[in-house]
Amino acid sequence: MNLKASKGQTILLRIIFSSYSPFHSLIIRIRAPLKDRQKIPSFNSFPPPDNPIPSPLTIFLNHKNIIMKTGSFAQHSLNIKEGILSTWGNNNHGQLGVGTSIDVLTPAPVSTGTLWHYLAAGGSHTLAIKADGTLWASGENNFGQLGDGTQLERKSFVQIGTDNNWVSVSAGQYHSMGLKSDGTLWTWGHNVHGQLGDSGTTDRLQPSQLVSGNDWINIDAGGNHCLALKSDNTLWAWGFNSFGQVGNTTFIDQFTPFNVAGVWIAISAGAFHSLAMQSGGALWAWGGNIQGELGNGTVSGNVPVNASPGLVHGGSIWESFNAGGRHNLALQANGTLWAWGYNDRGQLGNGSTTLSNLPIQIGTDTDWIGISAGYEHSLGLKVDRTVWAWGLNNHGELGLGTTTNESTPTHITAI
Repeated sequence: MNLKASKGQTILLRIIFSSYSPFHSLIIRIRAPLKDRQKIPSFNSFPPPDNPIPSPLTIFLNHKNIIMKTGSFAQHSLNIKEGILSTWGNNNHGQLGVGTSIDVLTPAPVSTGTLWHYLAAGGSHTLAIKADGTLWASGENNFGQLGDGTQLERKSFVQIGTDNNWVSVSAGQYHSMGLKSDGTLWTWGHNVHGQLGDSGTTDRLQPSQLVSGNDWINIDAGGNHCLALKSDNTLWAWGFNSFGQVGNTTFIDQFTPFNVAGVWIAISAGAFHSLAMQSGGALWAWGGNIQGELGNGTVSGNVPVNASPGLVHGGSIWESFNAGGRHNLALQANGTLWAWGYNDRGQLGNGSTTLSNLPIQIGTDTDWIGISAGYEHSLGLKVDRTVWAWGLNNHGELGLGTTTNESTPTHITAI
């Protein structure tokens, strides 16, 4: 099949997988080519993995490309290349899964001969899905965030249950989320703020199904709150809400999923704030704006004032985005990289340590296709499959073999 978008046209193509595939379907967005654009078309998957990571379609059809990830509360980094999982950075609780609690300064393969499929970085724990749909975890487990039924720290990856239909995972500071191929959503771990969405505050040591439906398609765990999308493009949020990050117009914790009004296509949860995109590319933000992370030209400090969605500056120009601790990364359709928010460790990548309360372009390159924002560091993927890192590096989370911070994107040569 050969599809080409003419000028001004966008084609949405949905591919339905067979019943034994771990994915329901993919939705591929094919846009008219830009004159100077050499970028591989991005897509949204159903269910999408911690959307949006604009990556070549081959990520899910084989293992000949790269997935790189960190998390909004993470000081460690993860990477899958051709099915091989590598980890590096902070390892104080064994979250790298390499059998020790010693920091790793360059990407280290967790194992060979195993095809890993997807992964998520929490505060001090890691979740990963193998190609056979089984779920594995390592790291800190004091609240049951690994999901193995114990509170024992694991320095090597352990299998979580026996189910083999996991398709996506996301990890918060002390809690975890997962999607199965039947569209059900599962949560486990810390629950003091209602981040498990089960109307209570009891921690859960194993995955527990969220009762509301089997039509979930996308999930993202923030620091201590959760975002999730359903197949009807409704957005739901719950958990810690002292900064309004749930979007329910209050600053009171939300113990069950709350419907954030609108028609949404992509989500990303930061440590204390939330981002979501509506059709057409308009990006909205709400929650903490301590360091300008809402991208609207203001800084609110510790005063919570943004409990409902507001537009990020720039209009309908965004292709993808990712929320970190108190900063954000985003890509435009022309392959340029943008960032805003906190910048004390150079995590924006513009060569300074000064915050920006508006999106600013990072460099002039037009070949960025993937991004992931950590607590105070950032990762980027280019079309040539090279991985780049910048920001905080005190645990080696940049993968450069040093513990020196970097304020501009720096190539991780070990990948």
